[in-house]
Amino acid sequence: MEMIIEPLVDFEARVVCLSARTPVSVLVDRLLRLQSAPQWREPITLYLLGDDEGGSKQRTLSALEFLMLYSVIRALRSAVHGVALGLHRGFEPLLLAACQRGNRLLLPTAMACVGPFEIEELPLSNAPVGLAPHPGQSLREQAKGLVHAQLNHILIDLGLDRSLWQEPRVLTAGGAIKAGIADAIVPVAELSKKAQPKHVPER
Repeated sequence: MEMIIEPLVDFEARVVCLSARTPVSVLVDRLLRLQSAPQWREPITLYLLGDDEGGSKQRTLSALEFLMLYSVIRALRSAVHGVALGLHRGFEPLLLAACQRGNRLLLPTAMACVGPFEIEELPLSNAPVGLAPHPGQSLREQAKGLVHAQLNHILIDLGLDRSLWQEPRVLTAGGAIKAGIADAIVPVAELSKKAQPKHVPER
């Protein structure tokens, strides 16, 4: 599956979209541009498009990509509102939970797949990278341990029950709200109103 070069974005309405084909580095660039715009006090709406193919091989966020997006979203001076559509897997439900409380929305048919964190092979050489030697552990194993520790800290910071990520399960929109991942279910008609740009009347 090829990656798109540009994520869907509407600068006037301050809307960006994340899909399986969106390069995360480009999305970060768009978020930083929006928070640097003159209208930075207006919130940014992040649409999480979810799985559009339903296959187990569908690309999703990696652990490192999630940590990058999480750090950026939490550091932006613009508030980020999240809207989830479709089926969300991996770190996507956690990304929705990281958006501004009270503005983490779901379509009625949205679902979230949660479970144990899968951390990909980290790009480390055999050379020291600042990690203290630990008997019986490779650098990659130590690095994965550090990533796991960061993810567990994020769960605590977001007020989420860590046991929810101990075994695979699928949550409906209502279940995601009960789990603290989202705040409300919103009809499609309300989303269309939310995405409308604010026009300043001419003087």
